Amino acid sequence: MRKGFVSVTSIGILLVAALTACASEQPVASQTPGDDSVVSVQAEVETNLDQNDFAFVCPVTFQVEQDSATGEYAIQEIQTKGFITSKGKPIYAFLPKEDAEITLQEDGSYLVQQSLQMYKSNEESATLSLAAKFTLNAETGEITGVASLVEVQDAN
Repeated sequence: MRKGFVSVTSIGILLVAALTACASEQPVASQTPGDDSVVSVQAEVETNLDQNDFAFVCPVTFQVEQDSATGEYAIQEIQTKGFITSKGKPIYAFLPKEDAEITLQEDGSYLVQQSLQMYKSNEESATLSLAAKFTLNAETGEITGVASLVEVQDAN
């Protein structure tokens, strides 16, 4: 390689590393039911937007019931208000564009999806699409959750 030049492979590796660092799922959150059969768990995603670090959490409360014959747990009810900002600078605001959408997936997990409008100094900056997937372990009643940043659309 000639002095002063960077190989295409090196640029590709650096680009992949930069994109991977942009949004990272946090360790899987999990919780087992208490005596009242309520499970509260939240999934979190961290990202870097506009050269600033942000984190978004999706807290969810599940009502579970254990079948007395089989001992297996099943989700009876799920409640959430969607994603909230847990880390960021005060000049930024994130407001929901709509209520969080909860859908039961074919694999039995629940997917929570929501778009947030990002404002910087009261000006629309971008729209973020976020998702969190929650899965019940029917044998233990443990619910795990993981969140991700699906898409960022620039307001311009």
